Amino acid sequence: MRIGNRFTEKDLREWLSLHGFYGNSAKVQELELHAIGRPGWLQVFRFTVEAKSREGDWRTVYGCLREDERYSARDVKIFWNREERQRRLREWSHGLLQRQSSRSEEVAPLPLVGLYVTLFFGFVYGLIWLSSKLLAA
Repeated sequence: MRIGNRFTEKDLREWLSLHGFYGNSAKVQELELHAIGRPGWLQVFRFTVEAKSREGDWRTVYGCLREDERYSARDVKIFWNREERQRRLREWSHGLLQRQSSRSEEVAPLPLVGLYVTLFFGFVYGLIWLSSKLLAA
C-alpha cells in the first residue's frame, strides 16, 4: 500500500524548482511515509525522484522530507545514493513510529533471523515432545 500525499508531492516539486532542478518535469518514483510522531504532527517521508538539473542532465535524487505541521516547518535533504539517505532516515526516525514497508531498504540483521529460526524450531520440537508425552499417558 502506498501512502502518498499530494500536498507533499507539490511541495517537493516546488523545493526542487528552488534548488536547481526543474520540479514540474520531475518523475516522482517514490514518495512514501517512512515514520510518524504521535499524534501525527511530525512526519518523515522518503522519496526517489528522476529530476532534470538546470545544467540539463537528468539525475536520480534520493531524499527525505521532514514536516512538522505544528510549526509549518519543513526540512528536505537530498542525496546521490540510498545509503546516505538511509543514515538520515534512521536519524530522523529515531523514537518515532516507523512504517514497515515491503519496499524498505532496511533488512533484518542476520543474528535476528537466526534467533527467529531457533525459536521456531524450538517451538516445533516442544510441540512434538509434548504430544509424545500426552500420547504416552
